[in-house]
Amino acid sequence: MTSCYRPGNSQRLTNPELIDALGALARRLDVVDEACGNAFPLYARGGGTRWVPSRGGSWIGGFWAASRPTALPPDRLDTPSAPPDPSAAVIAALAMLLVAKLTPDSDRWHDRAQKQIASVIHSPFFTGCRNATAPETRGVFQGCRYRTEPQTLETVESPWGSFLLMATLAVLAGHIAPDDC
Repeated sequence: MTSCYRPGNSQRLTNPELIDALGALARRLDVVDEACGNAFPLYARGGGTRWVPSRGGSWIGGFWAASRPTALPPDRLDTPSAPPDPSAAVIAALAMLLVAKLTPDSDRWHDRAQKQIASVIHSPFFTGCRNATAPETRGVFQGCRYRTEPQTLETVESPWGSFLLMATLAVLAGHIAPDDC
């Protein structure tokens, strides 16, 4: 297996290197898709084509849906009764929009991203124009699971959560491209 790794080179990538890496990943998705069909690949050792599949879900967005049966995924997949983590849905939606640009099945990724974001926007974790009681509470996205103390996880508003939600909404609205984020 060949690598792009160059020891001691932590400089910024050149545009041709970025495009080469992106193209390599896109081609790899085709290889994985061909090797796995409808199964969701969990891992392959050593960059091979022999994948160990998941018992549930499909390759194109199906694992996300199968492992998160509710609109807003739980904070911990091993604890389905855990509080939801809406920021996970936002992060996944943005990633799906990026992948949609690279795959022939882009509509499926885009549709799944739309549904994830709709779940967030219509949830009690986002105060949009309809459910805000005061102007200063409009646009609050209190949907990020965060450790506020050593033993305490809370759902809070955070700059990164608001940024990622804003970026995802801007992509869905057509104001920016997914790779502008």
